[in-house]
Amino acid sequence: MLLEDIAKIVGIGADVLRMDTPFFSLGFTSMDLIRLLIDVPIIGIMKNPTLSAAIRDLLSDNTSNSDKQSLVDQVSDKTTDVANPTRPASTYGPILIHPGVGEVLVFARFNSIAEAVDVYSTAILKRQSDGPYALAGYSYGAMLAFEVAKELERKKPSSVQFLGSLNLPPHIKVRMRQLNWNMCLLHLACFLGLVTESYANGVDTQFSSLPRIEAVAKVLRTADKGRMAELGLNEDKLENWAKVAYGLQSMAVDFEPQGHVSTIDVFHAIPLKSAAKSREDWVQNHLARWKDFSKTELRFYEVGGAHYTMLGPEHIAKFSQVFQAALMGRGL
Repeated sequence: MLLEDIAKIVGIGADVLRMDTPFFSLGFTSMDLIRLLIDVPIIGIMKNPTLSAAIRDLLSDNTSNSDKQSLVDQVSDKTTDVANPTRPASTYGPILIHPGVGEVLVFARFNSIAEAVDVYSTAILKRQSDGPYALAGYSYGAMLAFEVAKELERKKPSSVQFLGSLNLPPHIKVRMRQLNWNMCLLHLACFLGLVTESYANGVDTQFSSLPRIEAVAKVLRTADKGRMAELGLNEDKLENWAKVAYGLQSMAVDFEPQGHVSTIDVFHAIPLKSAAKSREDWVQNHLARWKDFSKTELRFYEVGGAHYTMLGPEHIAKFSQVFQAALMGRGL
């Protein structure tokens, strides 16, 4: 029954899955974990490459189901292996750092960018003590990936062979200051597929100044009810998620990039309308400024989709091809 649920979410036939299939290699994402309504702790699946390993991990736990910590509590524990937990320890590959909203690891609450960088770099070094390292960051995560790459190179000079920025420029503090709690909620709703991007772009200018309770109510009146049910969300859960995401965004309101890394590869999708006038403007006047922080010439890659959909189901296959080519171009 568990395999059938996983197959349905991934969109493949259940007959091709086994209990020892490394299902994350099939495209299973952390968002899919939320959709997987099974009685196995999500963190157990995140930390194990196969369903059988996750279940063994569960059965070895002597605590009762009622006493198990929530997902938020477990991932908030800084001892959790956040360095690509879905990849077996015997293999290494690129680590993609999460965006500011929408992904499971945003629940690892931090008080500062420095703390996040310390946790992530420590976890990476624990898993892989020597380079070469390959890092990438999606949206807000590109800023964290840049800082983590600098820390890795400080400890292991010339060890970062690949650093990818997925649709984020280096200078972000102005944008972060625009994202008050209400706007963070709106972007979260768009990222999760509760509302469309056209709806998010078309909200009136008064939305950002609404009382929080009214902002939540406005989003919920438009939100896709089926998608809400699919993600197990209600008003309280959506509001709590927005609070956590807003905390992450708030850490970067004074962020100014400094220093250099060995290389930077820039992957660009259609930008948010509030971020740039056009894709050309986005690339030339925003993303290209990464050149000030790379020791070598930037490499640019055009990918499909827009900011919120570039890694979505309709674009991920093509993105994967472009990304793999970029890795090979850096000798990985």
